[in-house]
Amino acid sequence: MAAYRAVQSVQASNLDEHQDQALDSYLTSRMEEGHPDSETYRAIVNRSRVGSEDNPPLSILFARWERETKPTPKTAFEWRKIRERFTALALGGADFTARQIERAHVVTYKDALLSMDRSPATISKALAALKSVFAFGVNNGLVAVNPAAGVRVSRRAKGERTRLPYALEEARALLEASSKLAGANRWLPWLAAHTGARRSELAGLKTGDVQQIEGTWCLVIEDSNVRRIKTASSRRMIPLAPVLIEAGFLQHVEATKASGRVFPEVATDALGTCGAAWTKWYGRWSRTIVSDRRKVFHSWRHLVEDRLRDAGVPEDQRDALLGHSSSRMGRRYGAGFSTPVLLEAVKKIRY
Repeated sequence: MAAYRAVQSVQASNLDEHQDQALDSYLTSRMEEGHPDSETYRAIVNRSRVGSEDNPPLSILFARWERETKPTPKTAFEWRKIRERFTALALGGADFTARQIERAHVVTYKDALLSMDRSPATISKALAALKSVFAFGVNNGLVAVNPAAGVRVSRRAKGERTRLPYALEEARALLEASSKLAGANRWLPWLAAHTGARRSELAGLKTGDVQQIEGTWCLVIEDSNVRRIKTASSRRMIPLAPVLIEAGFLQHVEATKASGRVFPEVATDALGTCGAAWTKWYGRWSRTIVSDRRKVFHSWRHLVEDRLRDAGVPEDQRDALLGHSSSRMGRRYGAGFSTPVLLEAVKKIRY
């Protein structure tokens, strides 16, 4: 990025021929001396190959996308790593300009990840990141076409799903075992089993997020200083199933009220992700009961979707509870479902 900006500054200076030669001679001598800024100097000397304002290097394209879209720290970190890996695997380590990158480069990247035995989900996530950044470039006149559009990997490239829902008997065993524990270890599996909420949504609950709405105790899922919500549709209200109240969840919330968090023992990492370390504990613990490594904490979310579907809960109500987005125009109007309607849906999640 420093090199790109330096090149733009030199090009804007409109140096005459003698100044141009003097600058190149000076920078070349400094490079030979091993100056700390040699890479930036080399970019200036080779400035004809450095992108212009309407054709920036890939690193600048990503930086502009990040500056404008303001992703969460976790997403920004992950996408930078995706760019670095793409540059290394598909571009030979060179910071190509945006318009130099072709579909063949993206396919090469996908094939390289497959050869490294990366999961289909991981590869799809990387391809989606590239597609989004290049779409940003197209929309802003920086790229003519999106080279990542249409490049995808089969979800069954390894012959199986990467995540599976728990079977009913497995869910019952996990709930029974966790009921003998305390704090987050006790309640996060139970909340996941009866709400289908994401780990970070539950682990980052503040005591003020447990509210009575229309006479019903609910979880209010929204942005806070503890957690960042994934999408706009993720902001929602989930009625608490009667089984959670009967088991004493509200008493637990009252006991942690002074801390301001429902699970104060669950840490948030440097990227703002709440519960990442706790999930590692859950993985080790749950593996003693369910050995299948495709079944993880997120499996509760899949299972709740299945339980709601099997109970005949309409898709739009399932989406409202789970925080799924929808392309249907009708769902963009109105305030959504009332608390009593969603409570009836939640009551149908049975084990």
